[in-house]
Amino acid sequence: SSLRNAFRGQLGDIEEINQLRPLPETEKEINEIAKIFNANFNKDVLLGKNANEKLIKEYDFSEKDIIVFATHALVSQSMKGLNEPALVLTPPEIATLENDGLLTASEILQLNLNAEFVILSACNTASSIESNQSGLSGLVKSFIFAGAKTLLVSNWDVDSKSAALLSTNTIKNYANNPQQGKSFALRQAMIQLINSPKKSDRFYSHPFFWAPFMIVGEGS
Repeated sequence: SSLRNAFRGQLGDIEEINQLRPLPETEKEINEIAKIFNANFNKDVLLGKNANEKLIKEYDFSEKDIIVFATHALVSQSMKGLNEPALVLTPPEIATLENDGLLTASEILQLNLNAEFVILSACNTASSIESNQSGLSGLVKSFIFAGAKTLLVSNWDVDSKSAALLSTNTIKNYANNPQQGKSFALRQAMIQLINSPKKSDRFYSHPFFWAPFMIVGEGS
């Protein structure tokens, strides 16, 4: 289904947002990362109906070092009336200004972050639809201005399963060897994906599955 009508006026169109492809791998991805850092699953892990715009806006991110969003991302103009990129969250039954299922770049700017590492496990989180704009516009710049020090982002559409594997392994590598830095952790995760022994993952050696990801920000 086309997303061109999913944003009408100031609000996202709930029906169109609900037609986005499900991402079943993301729950496992988030849970595995949460276990690495001994996160409080009742407080710090927001899945399904709890992964909504209202709770995200009310959440206290100020003391969180690692923040992970595993969802769909939309670039500017990917739907009618959407003039800025956005992360897709679980939409309500009826859209409101506070909660329409889309966490836009301007709304991200209002978050109070102090995160060492933000992982955006989604498509096109670093790209801009305008050819004359920097790839650091949109979501990346918003997170940095909101207080994120470093981000893991993607430059084009990604496969959900390989993205989940890559982001999870990046976090594992960084947690095991933080002194090596985040770029090293990502590079090792790429190598792990390329050399995966599983037959089901044999296609992941192709650059399409790992090349779009990059680290941006300070302390990478």
